[in-house]
Amino acid sequence: MTGKRRRKALDRWRRSPATLPRRTWLCAALLPLSACFPREIELIGTGSVPGSASDGLTLVPAVLEDGTPHDRLGGFGSGIAYTGVGTKYVATPDRGPSGKTSYANRYYLFDIVIDKGGARVDVRLIAAKTLSNESGQPFVGTESVFDPAASASNRALDPEAIRISGRGTFFLSDEYGPFISEFDAEGKELRRLSVPAKFASASGPGKKGDDGQNPRTLEGVTGRQPKCGMEGLAVSPDGGKVVAIMQSPLFQDNALDEHNESSGLHNRILEIDLASNQTREFVYQLDAKKNGVNEIVAIGDEQFLVLERDSEGSSTTAFAKIFKIDIARATDVSGIERLPARKLGPGVRAVDKRLFIDLRDRRFGPFGAACPAKAEGLTFGPDFRDGRHLLLVSCDNDFNASTDTQIMAFAVMPHALPSFQRQTLIPAVEITLEGEEHGRPTLRVSLLGSPLFDAAEVDARSIGLDGAAPSLRSDRAPDCTPQDVNGDRVTDLVCKMILENKADLARAVLTAQTLTGNPIRASVTLRGVR
Repeated sequence: MTGKRRRKALDRWRRSPATLPRRTWLCAALLPLSACFPREIELIGTGSVPGSASDGLTLVPAVLEDGTPHDRLGGFGSGIAYTGVGTKYVATPDRGPSGKTSYANRYYLFDIVIDKGGARVDVRLIAAKTLSNESGQPFVGTESVFDPAASASNRALDPEAIRISGRGTFFLSDEYGPFISEFDAEGKELRRLSVPAKFASASGPGKKGDDGQNPRTLEGVTGRQPKCGMEGLAVSPDGGKVVAIMQSPLFQDNALDEHNESSGLHNRILEIDLASNQTREFVYQLDAKKNGVNEIVAIGDEQFLVLERDSEGSSTTAFAKIFKIDIARATDVSGIERLPARKLGPGVRAVDKRLFIDLRDRRFGPFGAACPAKAEGLTFGPDFRDGRHLLLVSCDNDFNASTDTQIMAFAVMPHALPSFQRQTLIPAVEITLEGEEHGRPTLRVSLLGSPLFDAAEVDARSIGLDGAAPSLRSDRAPDCTPQDVNGDRVTDLVCKMILENKADLARAVLTAQTLTGNPIRASVTLRGVR
């Protein structure tokens, strides 16, 4: 059998819906046995955006103080997140080419498509929006305007991670504060989540060793180390919790030794319940004292992937790994004021942690060598047709015109992440009782789209209306058409549903899923229902 025929046969086998034993037997009959057992995790391709590209924004000044074009499309490898619909992703650049310029903070909407062969990742910018605070003032990357005491009016922002909320908004975690804020699709800050005071910067932006200080002269100093804020951010699958992780240990957690060098291994994870504002904290143990965390992404209610790498930041980086962690048995350390540098005390348990991907594995070839030194973003995309999960890793090019922004695409076998759950989307929904058809009530159901929720990407066949009583159920596939219901120039999905009986409830729950498998669940008010 020729090499081409072998590859085609293997591709057919991988996509076959047949049972595993039958597939294995068929594969073994056609190919060498080693080819019949695909790897759990495979790098299938990479994409890139030129470092000199423009994002199309018209900004003042047009050229930053260091000579960098203000519209440079760079730095967005810092944070990336799947919107849950189609092939749309959001991403955020950090504070700009340095913290010394008037760089206008922004976020991007991308279309990222994996070609059928899986070898190429096409990245296309769809939209760019600048960010503003609750007062409407633009956020800038200039560290000198950072004011930790003026939370609401603070204008300095160093975004490091981005996640969609599922409600048409997104969250950003910041390195300066550190802060966690929710923004609308236009880029305006809606609210700032309450972060415990122990995380707050004692002295603001800067670097370790500023002012000639060392740990012996910093007794009682608490909070994040300079440039080591909330580097990673996750949202629970049901959208009810935000989970943030620090880049490095806090000062009070024995972060530095007597020589002002990294010493502590115990990094804090912060969980915030969005309904109650209650928080919990867990310990993530770094593999080495010079390592830091760059990202966290949810794979379940209590399981996450964490990206950890060393701090060399060059092509010689020796450590860049993704770990799978579980917080189920971890101790809530909210009440522990100081964590030891090394061994945790009795009764204190860190999160369970095991290696998932070594980004510098030789089997990833030249692609693996190109990115891990600045790997910073992590997100799941839509599943492949054969059921494998798409995992994207983005790399920060630091706004360097000669360095492309790289995105690595991995295919992950489902059994490698048995607890994997997609994030639930919670769009705005309007339902009106319109009349009766053959004695049965008819409803007009409108799923309202937004810049971060393309209602046309909803699988109409999956739409159902579930209430507390059987009378409020529709088991027939609704008749749906794309429309612009509210005149906002965003596509909505309007469906006609026929109920079995006249509903007598004022509340209901709409369930559905997107064409790419993200669940939709939204509580709605029924208009005109008696």
